[in-house]
Amino acid sequence: MLTVCVLTGKSQLYKNMNQDEIDSLINYKPEGKKQVICLNTKDIFDNAITACRWCGLESKLPIQRVCRGETKTAGIHPLTKENLSWMYYKDYKEIFGEAS
Repeated sequence: MLTVCVLTGKSQLYKNMNQDEIDSLINYKPEGKKQVICLNTKDIFDNAITACRWCGLESKLPIQRVCRGETKTAGIHPLTKENLSWMYYKDYKEIFGEAS
């Protein structure tokens, strides 16, 4: 057992945790952070925030709009300068299977 300080909002919670609980906490990904795939390159990003930094966008919203089918492209490839198309990786896997 290990005592761990967990931040919950503005307060701190000290809790005795076993190794499984600690591993779960370390690997935790908040809800709403969905993996995205760039259809041009087949690069997979942990979330739209990471992807937007790669392609020069200041906000994740354009990529999310493409993933929802509201627009066709968002961002430009840093080397080729082509417009980029995106999908949520979960949706991509349902249609095409795992990216290679």
